[in-house]
Amino acid sequence: LINFISSWKTEFVDSRKVWTEYLKRRIKKKEKKKTISIEDLEDLWNKGIPRINTLFQRDRNILAFDHGWRIRMELKKYQQLKNNPFWWTSSKHDGKLWDLSRYRIQVISQNGGVENILEHTLFKGTFFPSWEGLFWEKNSGFEESFNSKKLTNAQRSGLNQIPNRRFTLWWSPTINRGNVFIGFKVQLDLTGVFMHGKIPTLKISLIQIFRAHLWQKIHESICISFCKVLDTNSKSLYIQLVQKEQIHPRKSYKMNSSCADIVLFSKNKWEINPPSLMTAPEEKGCKILTEKGSIFWLDIQLRWGDFDSHDIERYSRGKFLDYSTDLASVYPSKKGMLIAFDLAYNIFGGYGYWIPSLKKIFCETCQKIMKVNPALYILRERIRKSLHLYVSETPETLMGFEDFKNIFKGKKVWLVDESCFYRVSIHRTSDGNLTAKPVNGCLIIFLPIKGTLVLRVIHASFWKQQKKTFSIIPVESCRRNIFNHFKTTKRRTPCGNSHFSKIIN
Repeated sequence: LINFISSWKTEFVDSRKVWTEYLKRRIKKKEKKKTISIEDLEDLWNKGIPRINTLFQRDRNILAFDHGWRIRMELKKYQQLKNNPFWWTSSKHDGKLWDLSRYRIQVISQNGGVENILEHTLFKGTFFPSWEGLFWEKNSGFEESFNSKKLTNAQRSGLNQIPNRRFTLWWSPTINRGNVFIGFKVQLDLTGVFMHGKIPTLKISLIQIFRAHLWQKIHESICISFCKVLDTNSKSLYIQLVQKEQIHPRKSYKMNSSCADIVLFSKNKWEINPPSLMTAPEEKGCKILTEKGSIFWLDIQLRWGDFDSHDIERYSRGKFLDYSTDLASVYPSKKGMLIAFDLAYNIFGGYGYWIPSLKKIFCETCQKIMKVNPALYILRERIRKSLHLYVSETPETLMGFEDFKNIFKGKKVWLVDESCFYRVSIHRTSDGNLTAKPVNGCLIIFLPIKGTLVLRVIHASFWKQQKKTFSIIPVESCRRNIFNHFKTTKRRTPCGNSHFSKIIN
């Protein structure tokens, strides 16, 4: 740290220069009958003793009368049990005398940048597109409700475990791995998660995330998605029958043996490519399987990776070779493939024999499953909630040039802004409760073809007979009256507070 903090000698020399420069600039401004502003001192900011910043704080006029503050800071050690090592300085009088932003930048770069640091965490398990805009919720409502209550020491220590649990879960790919805890690994019940050591806080978090047989449901949902895709592409792949096997409920988290989830029966003879990774290019001129009624199987595997072992392609290859050669695993034929999904890092990989054109279809299917699978969505929401990790702003899809062109074409398209449709005034009652009272709002409609702007005032009395104050039903009923009058085919409604942003057919 000493390399990132200036010595006192340097500080005093710089301070003399900074305050001399400040006096010169102040005199020049005074001659022009102007007051000096922050913009005039940007290059001197965070410099000098005391810092130039102290001239622009709220208490700058009162601080001159605050005599003997350093002695009072020293005498505080007789009143407070907590030791204050910085008793000799004050942020109000001296400003912030050290800046560790350079140190922070250096530490991040030495650790390989933000992306490499996040690789050690459960960030990829949340499936956020970017780390920018994320923030931690400091205290949950559950914790805040206990702040004003009298608690026993046991209850208070229980509340302290909540941030510890979040920390352990966030860094779990780094903490819970074989290279850290060497010993017998234990598999969590009803999941494929392995604990490499006794970490009770992490165990509680993971059991809570995978409650209600979520691991099994994710496996079942992925299998169904693959069946639908294979049914759709049955003609191009010459598939006569797609058969989803009746598997044991524990198959998804049984890691010492396996069986086929989906079995394909061919119409004609398939050209089976030799075993390779899903991402490897397809090979041509391979051996032809001559038996009639060729059978091809598909095995779906789930895993919970950690920092040391989240190479999903290596994992899928190893599992395929293990399961296809051992006696415990049961497959209907020698030809098949294994696809693995890492739920902690949201990555996938596959290895095995390949039917022509199957690689491209499966790559696209796996990417789609990762994005839109409902069971995976539930898992990610639970992880985010356990971490108290949220996005500050919901990103909205921006309109492209083609969208603007389509708006002004011959078809009837409306741009609708309903951000002020429902407005309320909030006030506190005599009991101390907050009540919301509806006030007048408006619905704005713009017709691009005619250039007409329609403004419909929504009176406060419109909400009197509504049981649910703001639901889609009153909005749609009001819209329908206007739309029927103009008989439109398309209309645009906003996302959030944005104006004119989204088409509804």
